[in-house]
Amino acid sequence: MSCSAEARALEEEGTAAERKPTVDALLADDAFLAGNEEAARRVDDQIAVLLRETGLSRRDLVRVPVLYTTLGAETDGPMGAIAYPPASPTACP
Repeated sequence: MSCSAEARALEEEGTAAERKPTVDALLADDAFLAGNEEAARRVDDQIAVLLRETGLSRRDLVRVPVLYTTLGAETDGPMGAIAYPPASPTACP
């Protein structure tokens, strides 16, 4: 398996994000949990449209667990959510 320099650096150094909450901190954050519940509802709505419009079935999909952070009025961008894709500690051999 080939690995990019960026992926290897991320694996070796971790994230450059300023905020690095623990799992316990996220599970205690009601706003974070509510935002993820809303994001999940929106994803499910979009999956329903995708299935209806394409003829695919739920068996054709691969669901990947993802955490979201919500964007609100305090940001310069549109309201919504940003997905944090799952990290793979074994992404680089």
